[in-house]
Amino acid sequence: MRRIGLALGAVTVAASLAGCGMSPANGLGTNAFKGLGFTTKSSDAEWTIMLHLAASNNLESFAYINLNEAEAGINSDKVNFIVLFDGNKKGDSKIMKVVRDPKGMNTTLVSPTIDDNGAVVPKDTKEIDSGDYRTVQKFVQWTAANYPAKKFAYVSWDHGSGIFAPNGQRINLGPGVDRMALKRQMRASNQPISSQGFAWDDETGNHVTTAQFTDILKAAPKPFEMTGMDACLMAHVEMAYQMQGYGKNLVASEELEPGLGWDYNEWLSALSANPSADGAAHGAMIVKGFHKSYTPGGAHYGGRQQDVTLSNLSYDAVKNDLTPALNNLSDQLLAQMATDKAAIKAARSGSVEFYNSDCADLGSFVAKIESVASLKGAAKAVRDAYGKAVTAEAHAGSGVEGASGGVVYFPESKWSWKKDYDDASKIAFAGEKWRTFLAEFIK
Repeated sequence: MRRIGLALGAVTVAASLAGCGMSPANGLGTNAFKGLGFTTKSSDAEWTIMLHLAASNNLESFAYINLNEAEAGINSDKVNFIVLFDGNKKGDSKIMKVVRDPKGMNTTLVSPTIDDNGAVVPKDTKEIDSGDYRTVQKFVQWTAANYPAKKFAYVSWDHGSGIFAPNGQRINLGPGVDRMALKRQMRASNQPISSQGFAWDDETGNHVTTAQFTDILKAAPKPFEMTGMDACLMAHVEMAYQMQGYGKNLVASEELEPGLGWDYNEWLSALSANPSADGAAHGAMIVKGFHKSYTPGGAHYGGRQQDVTLSNLSYDAVKNDLTPALNNLSDQLLAQMATDKAAIKAARSGSVEFYNSDCADLGSFVAKIESVASLKGAAKAVRDAYGKAVTAEAHAGSGVEGASGGVVYFPESKWSWKKDYDDASKIAFAGEKWRTFLAEFIK
């Protein structure tokens, strides 16, 4: 989900939210985009970015703003920015190649639609199901084949609510809503806070699951240097782990994102100036630009301060450093449960959490549990490994103080346990020892 935001120019004001054919396969030449900002040779590209812009929902107005930002920012023939777009109108699905708008940021899109000859977008209906991961797989395969590059990036743009499948209704946050008060109200009424996966298509009701995230990444001929979730609540240790080596970096937010999401102008301006950047550096560019856009004087919402978080998580460090350390800490937590459960519960209760209150900021929890003498060594090892895993992090606003870059599933009672966490085929991290600790902790 995304929070309320104002769409400007030729697009409409969003009231509330939760949030000419040219075929490269047929001989797209070096100067095919001459007059639209720059020329391109796909074979010379450093980056091909694949954006799944799933706007068949109440976020559609923000999609046009972000596309205009992208046109203002992109300025290199070393960067391909390919978009799979789906809005609210029937038959509006299309693939676009974002090109530079020489007039800069405005309300007019100049980027052309690319004819994929039905490979992704059906010829007859011109309508895709944005929530069907198989559609996204086709998009990844088609883009990789038609726009080869040294490095690939994949970004999902839409609502997001964490690692689980649906278990409650969606929540629309209007202007002036107190997020924490809403969370307390839902807790008091025993009403579940909805956890829904990501890439929702409101027309079909379909969405992409955590397990299907891996399936999407596997469709590329080589690992993605950077993957991103321009969506709420997706900066899970579990999501980084779920890349399973098919993605190297994950850019995502621990907290809700404002409606305007990432700053595509800042992001693509930075990447265009340094297209040789690797995945971690690329992710850091997004984090920096996002943070800047929501601080006083920033490009979004008239420069008014917003509560935001964004971070880059390294898969290699999550897999090779953080997970073994967390497994060891889990063993130690289990061993000390009989004598130190009160201290463990206090550490969890005092940990920083965000809209999904059944998750905890991992850095916050580890800092608190490190004060327990019997757990100090294991906790410090997790802290050190976590420092390697979070390669870039930024947060702003009084409502997100203490954010450190990644959340982990951490319910405080058996009543909020989600059964998907018992199944490693749905959430791969459930096969690690953290789940074993949690199962004992909530008894």
